[in-house]
Amino acid sequence: RVLRERPEDLPKILANVRYMFLTAFVLGLVLVAFISQPLIDFLYDERYALAGSFLAIQALNGGLRVLVRPYQEVMLASGDSRLHAAVMFCSASVGILGTIAGYFLLDIYGMLAGMGLAALVVFGISASFAHRRGYANLTLDFVIVGGLLTLYAITLSQLMGAT
Repeated sequence: RVLRERPEDLPKILANVRYMFLTAFVLGLVLVAFISQPLIDFLYDERYALAGSFLAIQALNGGLRVLVRPYQEVMLASGDSRLHAAVMFCSASVGILGTIAGYFLLDIYGMLAGMGLAALVVFGISASFAHRRGYANLTLDFVIVGGLLTLYAITLSQLMGAT
């Protein structure tokens, strides 16, 4: 509706929606990453101990994947379904390649990191299209991506050092 009636308001409205949406989801996923190991240790016996580290990495991957959602929704709302389909094709392709390459480079943690890298690449592509169309909020994007990548590096280094 905003695109049809007040297209000049789209950047501001999208920034507000993204701020609320990303704050809730990213903070929730970061919380899951922090409590994943104690949660798995509480719920399961020691045979499942690695599940905590896998859950932590996947939660951070989810934080990277959720960043792109508002931009993709605007692509669809603006009638740019071909661009959306191209981004989804890229997402699938890069996701498969990142997962396989990561596994061969660094085993199971590399596979999980490859999934995260694929999400980051897809986010970069979507954000660049959003920036060209004038509705990207790159400051918010860089802050969230920087924070997630820092947590990601800390988590991976701790996990790989522990195994």
